[in-house]
Amino acid sequence: MKDKKSFNSFIILWATQTLSRLGSSLTPFALVLWAYGQTGSALDTALLTVSSYLPYILLSLPVGALTDRLDKKRLILAADSLCALCTFMLFLSWHSGSLALWQLYLANAFSGLCQTFQQPASEVAVNLVTPADKYQKAGSMNALSSSMISLASPVIATALYSAGGLGLVIAADLSSFVLAFVSLILFVRIPASEVRMDEVSISEGLREAFCYRRPRPVRLRCLFPVQGYEAPGRLTVFLACVRNMGQNITLV
Repeated sequence: MKDKKSFNSFIILWATQTLSRLGSSLTPFALVLWAYGQTGSALDTALLTVSSYLPYILLSLPVGALTDRLDKKRLILAADSLCALCTFMLFLSWHSGSLALWQLYLANAFSGLCQTFQQPASEVAVNLVTPADKYQKAGSMNALSSSMISLASPVIATALYSAGGLGLVIAADLSSFVLAFVSLILFVRIPASEVRMDEVSISEGLREAFCYRRPRPVRLRCLFPVQGYEAPGRLTVFLACVRNMGQNITLV
């Protein structure tokens, strides 16, 4: 009974975080469409994608070491809240007609930073609420959600953008945040980790991480394509959408 209850917590956490990640991935793609409509520059749109992934590439190791020492539930709630606040500020700027390209770069970088904290905390939280005999099933579901988000988010973002512009995409993003936020607070209890990390300093943890990667150059070379594989794929989908849909995409 306890394992069943714990796995139900995993299902709730997995479903709501998948929905939240899907919603959070809609706005950056829609912003690329908006920026292309404003500037017509492929370089500007590519830089938007770079600004989203740069925080993760630069800060993933120190953030991971810091995440091990923080309460996972509070960290997820804080990261999601800050990301939603950033999205809402973008909506206000867009609605007032003052949205500029430099604001998009800053917003994408800030959202990428929030995701850099949220992703490892969410992965650890999923492991903490999953019974030991359900790890294989949980891993398969996590892989499914990641693939589903990568494939579906450009299509959904383009459809919403075509139907209602940037405002509709942001509304969907914020709605997914509210649902995930409320569900995490009310229905999911994340137990504390049994591993004590406060006995090891952050600097020692970083040194161990770099020492682990140093004799394994293949792992280090794989870091960039593995973490950034979505960027060229999303850009390709974006260009295909602009080319094939033509006037069906209302760039507002």
